[in-house]
Amino acid sequence: MRGSERALILRPTTPGDFLEVRALFRDPAFEGWGGPGFRSESQLREKYLGARLPDVECFLVEVDDRVVGFTQLYADGSGAGTDLILLPAERGAGVGRQVVEALLERVRASGRTHFVVDPSPEDRDAVAFWRAVGFRGRGRGRGRGTLAYPLQATDEQ
Repeated sequence: MRGSERALILRPTTPGDFLEVRALFRDPAFEGWGGPGFRSESQLREKYLGARLPDVECFLVEVDDRVVGFTQLYADGSGAGTDLILLPAERGAGVGRQVVEALLERVRASGRTHFVVDPSPEDRDAVAFWRAVGFRGRGRGRGRGTLAYPLQATDEQ
């Protein structure tokens, strides 16, 4: 079944989600996400279980009632930024695109003026994914390699 045919939910994380978050972040695909190595249990609790609201919203990505990834939406001045990681088995099946569409709805509803992502330029798969879902270069953001989604007609295409 393709991702667009499956039930996707972005579920805000809470302290009660520690076991699910820990299981994700112990997967080899998550090594190095958010910094070198694996995140410690205290880092997971501090960064990914809702403690940074309202500036950073964290979500478990669920497909058909299974946790398959993690995303966060963070304040970036007058805009928003995001990070997303999916388990390898879910990549290429449309799940990432569904997550981005849900995040875009949230960003637009908040009235933010721009939406950015900053994949490592060396991660060609990530850059290709973000470009495929509509993000373009020369966006405003945190660092080199920043891509922006054109939320307004005046945004660069």
